[in-house]
Amino acid sequence: VAKLAHPAARAATVAPGWCRPRPGGVRVVRVQPEGPDVKKWERGASSVGMNPYSMDRPQRKQSEEKWMKVWESLVRYKKLYGNLVIPHGFVVPQNDQWPSHLWDFGLGQRVRNIRSIGLYVKNDPFRIEMLNDLGFVWDDNEWRFKQTVQALKTYKRIYGNLSVNVAFTVPEEEPWPEMTWGVNLGERVHNIRAHDLHIKNYPERKKVLDQLGFVWSDELWRFSHFVQALKIYKEIHGNMLVPRSFVIPFDDPRWPRAFRGVRLGERVLRWRRKKRDDNKELRVGLQLAKQRKELNDIGFPWSGRKALMEKLVSCIEAFHSVYGHTKIHYRYTIPEGSEDYPKQFWGMPLGERQRRLRVRWQSNKRLLSPEHVKRLRAVGFGLDIVSNAKVVSNEHLPKILEGSRIYAEKEGNFSRSGGIPKAFVVPNETGWPPDLVGYNLGVRVHRMRYRGCYLNNDPDKLRLVENIGIRFPKAVAGRILNGTSSSSSSSPPPARPP
Repeated sequence: VAKLAHPAARAATVAPGWCRPRPGGVRVVRVQPEGPDVKKWERGASSVGMNPYSMDRPQRKQSEEKWMKVWESLVRYKKLYGNLVIPHGFVVPQNDQWPSHLWDFGLGQRVRNIRSIGLYVKNDPFRIEMLNDLGFVWDDNEWRFKQTVQALKTYKRIYGNLSVNVAFTVPEEEPWPEMTWGVNLGERVHNIRAHDLHIKNYPERKKVLDQLGFVWSDELWRFSHFVQALKIYKEIHGNMLVPRSFVIPFDDPRWPRAFRGVRLGERVLRWRRKKRDDNKELRVGLQLAKQRKELNDIGFPWSGRKALMEKLVSCIEAFHSVYGHTKIHYRYTIPEGSEDYPKQFWGMPLGERQRRLRVRWQSNKRLLSPEHVKRLRAVGFGLDIVSNAKVVSNEHLPKILEGSRIYAEKEGNFSRSGGIPKAFVVPNETGWPPDLVGYNLGVRVHRMRYRGCYLNNDPDKLRLVENIGIRFPKAVAGRILNGTSSSSSSSPPPARPP
């Protein structure tokens, strides 16, 4: 005021009768200078857009102090955060980054008042110019929309789409623009779809997003996200049999960054349940029908059990084509990177799966479809546990008899207990048939003597073995002769891995 007004105003006194209240409760004091230069002072004050009769020196001084406090806070905020997008509730924190005289200063509310009612800057072009030079954001909504558009453009350039995960946050690194660092882009995209964030009453902004290829339907976005994840899963694992507990890993570079952390197994289960519930209520809309058709086109398995059985039957058929039989050891696992099996079978614990299949088949004949049963029987796979034990017996008993005779000829006799040492393995020496080299003869004879394996509760087989000099414990021999063999004695031994 002292710089803009005439020096005579500095010594002005408030004249009685010149005070009146302004509407709103603000007291305005009209100042009348003394001397012959009153007209000149009025012209000088009016030339800069000020009312010469509204300058109360104590109020002006207080206003200047508040303005300087706001200005200093704005400068410090931009230095710390790089912009002037100040939240409405921001209060200067009490830390070393801020001067102590600014602590607990409500900067956010002051900035809001500057934008809405022109606090401190109304009729003051000089202060407005100062704020513009500092980069003051007069329209917070417009600035945030520009920030979102820049982030979406960069996201599309990196990932090729705008399917932004809800949890995605812009990283503080190149090639992301610095103004977008730390923006929770996934949450903003969700709010644009659900609540028209930044675009309500702004049709021109909606056109900008349309030009970017923005996906407006949250449901359509989730479905497209789900389909892309299924395709990537199939490329990695060779199938779409997603376990219920499967979560897309964060540290696997084969998955796009926007997909990591998604509970894909839960989504697959929800889609299967949705189809079952909709079929019961006969409610299949046009959009849902299109989505189901798209899932059918990529080979989505609507029934998890049928898909698992199909995979297991196909794997058993592949095993038969490689080894010529289906005598699978219960510990056998398809090796990773094997050229004999398709990629979708790598790592499958085939031995354990086929064992559980036989056990479950005994109590649930609907586990397999007639077509699956026909295919398994075509490759010689026995679903009946008893029949499988006979197959194992027919395979091992001749080897045990032949190996025991050769052992007795070479060693002169069996051990004192009437058997063969449990650790004995047929060596690669003269006198032993090539097909027995490496055979665990000691283990097989031990199982046969103490558990009744390979005899199938058959007294004739027991006598055949005893004739070559192998002796059995009385309890085991009695069970076999009486036909009361325990479940452990009649259970099939595990076949050797191929």
